Amino acid sequence: MHSKMVLTSEPWPVQLARYSFKKREKLAILRYFLQDLPPAARCLELGCAKGALSYFLRQMGGWWVSADLDTVHVQETRRVVGTSVVQVDTRGLPFRPGCFDVVVSMDYMEHIEDDRACLDELCSLVKPGGRLIIGTPCTGRLYLLNRVKPRLGLRLEHYGHVREGYRPEDLYRALLYRGFEVERVVTYARFLTEGIEMLMNWYYVWRQRRRASAIRPASRDGVIAPASETDFRSLEGAFRWYRRVYPLLWALTRLDSLAVPLRGYAMIISARKLGTPMWVRFHEARKSADLGHQPANP
Repeated sequence: MHSKMVLTSEPWPVQLARYSFKKREKLAILRYFLQDLPPAARCLELGCAKGALSYFLRQMGGWWVSADLDTVHVQETRRVVGTSVVQVDTRGLPFRPGCFDVVVSMDYMEHIEDDRACLDELCSLVKPGGRLIIGTPCTGRLYLLNRVKPRLGLRLEHYGHVREGYRPEDLYRALLYRGFEVERVVTYARFLTEGIEMLMNWYYVWRQRRRASAIRPASRDGVIAPASETDFRSLEGAFRWYRRVYPLLWALTRLDSLAVPLRGYAMIISARKLGTPMWVRFHEARKSADLGHQPANP
């Protein structure tokens, strides 16, 4: 006799996150970055999605505010963590510049049309000496699975993306230019991990089409995974099977550690705010140089 899906006291996004290979790796990196986070630190998570990451971040210390563009995401996150969840819009973030000790934004910028303005705002919210932690997908000609996804019918719009991702060196330079010292760049989700996650995303999209249900309009995080508790419960049989094979798949993904020289398909970059952005220092230096070349007054 088959058992029912195990119901726990944890919200459905948290249950789903515990069985995601990429999210487990992401959480391990964030725990390392935030291991010394003071309890009184003021922290912002921009792009909270359905609240799974918010749930774990609030266990790492600090006082957190979670924010997102989508109404559905804000509602789901409030069900997961309760308070201090706000909805933002594209006109600007409702926070004072320099009011946070830590700003975390995971898998957000690749969904935003004006990503430069988004990065400017993120940087402005960090107080001098504070930290900015950004996570995005990686892109480049060596990321072969990014070429496979469209062949499986997984296009950017299925992920809710407006771009494939970023090269680590480009994001590194962008933060230096804005007055940050990059402390660490970590890539994760190497070939096997990314490949298994890609196949699970493909299965979910295929299943929705096979059920003759119209693919819902893409939210910020696309249509590659359940968007509600109803969607999650509809996968009861598939999830029960997946839980059984999960240990085997997890062991398979550990083979990624043998590919030491290869970058992962996602990255997290941690940077500390030094003060004056590079472009301001450049213009001040140029202005001083121009003044120095002016002819002396008679």
